[in-house]
Amino acid sequence: MKKPTKPNKQETINDLVRLTDKENPKPEDMERLRKRLDDDAYLVEINESSQRAFDAVIKTYSTSALMKEICQRQVKEKRNALDYESENVMVRMLIDRVIMCHIRLNAYEMFHAEKIRENLSIASGVYWDKLLGSYQRRLLSAIESLAKVKRLLSEAEFMKEKVRNKKSQSTANSMKTYKMLGG
Repeated sequence: MKKPTKPNKQETINDLVRLTDKENPKPEDMERLRKRLDDDAYLVEINESSQRAFDAVIKTYSTSALMKEICQRQVKEKRNALDYESENVMVRMLIDRVIMCHIRLNAYEMFHAEKIRENLSIASGVYWDKLLGSYQRRLLSAIESLAKVKRLLSEAEFMKEKVRNKKSQSTANSMKTYKMLGG
């Protein structure tokens, strides 16, 4: 007679991460992880690359848990203000880019202000000002890209609506003609 086996305990996501977060995990471990991620995408959501990038950039200018929390909330507020959740993936990426550039510019603005207070040579002052200009141009470029894509999408939606209206009008005209002909 077979020896009774213990019931298999529920494998946690932490167990699967521990088994697969390496260069060459076992194929069966990867398959179990894929199944788990298919069933529950929470781990994928919390590790979304733009969120990890936000966290990394925020850490570069402050190790304070308070500042990290405030910055994360500001990211969330900016996303809400830009209607992030209702946008397509391309617009979401551009919104994240704008927010990232804004965070970096603000962080650098504080750093720049500290540098300018120091007794700098003219060459150093010019260097720090050029760097500030670079951050400003990146933000402006990100904003322009977002605006262009949103405008193009809006124009495309307008054209689709125009075509729908034309089709409706054509259908109505066809019905009138049909009725006039005795239909």
